[in-house]
Amino acid sequence: LISEGQMERLSGSKQGAKTSSWGLPGLGNLLRRTWASREEGERQLGLGNFAEAEKHLSQAVSEAESRSAPRKAHIKVLLNLAQAQRRQKKFSDARETIRAALGLLAADHSKPTSERAICLELLGNLNLDEADAAAARDLFRQAILIEESLRNPDAAALVRRLRRLAQAQREAGELEDARATLAKALSLAEAS
Repeated sequence: LISEGQMERLSGSKQGAKTSSWGLPGLGNLLRRTWASREEGERQLGLGNFAEAEKHLSQAVSEAESRSAPRKAHIKVLLNLAQAQRRQKKFSDARETIRAALGLLAADHSKPTSERAICLELLGNLNLDEADAAAARDLFRQAILIEESLRNPDAAALVRRLRRLAQAQREAGELEDARATLAKALSLAEAS
């Protein structure tokens, strides 16, 4: 299960599992149940058991929605669920799940966040899966721009997105752009 330190950070309370930062009893129990489903779903996702992962992550999403779990945690569960759906080629379900995550991010008024970049990357992956290289290319570019604008950009995420952008460019017939993008990815990977 989630560690006490993680529980404290998520609930905003030193009492973590007992009360929330607003003194609401039970938030810790909600998080514990949601995290149990989430952790099992993530474990199954890592093992490649995508249907089982989807079952547990769907349960975690339901629990998070019914009990108003912290937004960032809810978004993470949705993104993992979308990944499980995508791996099963349930593209319309995955797209709907990603849109739900983007809906939760709407409160940030389009503020660049790593979660928004992940959503765009996942949508780009879906477009590549569905052979829409041009749409994928545009989504990867947006995800890269967002990540680069963050205070502490994730170099590994940037490299991964640059590689996916190069793949989309190659599939769209933009070979010179793909080479340049791969060179940028290699340079960044060597620097990190």
